[in-house]
Amino acid sequence: MDQVVRQMRETAEKMRGQLPADQIAQMLRDADELERETKAGSFNAPAAPATRSAGVIAHMEQSHGAIFEWLMRTSTCAGYQWENWRRWNISTGQYIAERNEGCKKAFASYEQYFRAQVSGNGEIAKRHLAEYDRAAHQVVDAYPEN
Repeated sequence: MDQVVRQMRETAEKMRGQLPADQIAQMLRDADELERETKAGSFNAPAAPATRSAGVIAHMEQSHGAIFEWLMRTSTCAGYQWENWRRWNISTGQYIAERNEGCKKAFASYEQYFRAQVSGNGEIAKRHLAEYDRAAHQVVDAYPEN
């Protein structure tokens, strides 16, 4: 946090003459407040203990660092998200039709996982999450990133 405070002050000094004096003063007050809070220990809360769950969740945490929607971070399914999988299509690269089919299948499962989880259907959600992970690996393995 000390680095953030230092950066805030440096930015305020660099902006002198470019911003109104009241904005510069506010930036410096914000830096002072952040510094006070840091010294008071406001940002020193202990991290929550890691919990280990069995099955698909543990596998996803181990394989992807608990980033369940890892597929949308790959170039194989670039642009896809669980919110847009019905209307999005890849239009560049190789194996366009096959990649679109695989990505849609994976993200359809992810959407079902999300909806089941929100509805409180944990066991059903886990099944959909496992299907998403299987389908995602299948499409990434078949059509690897360039």
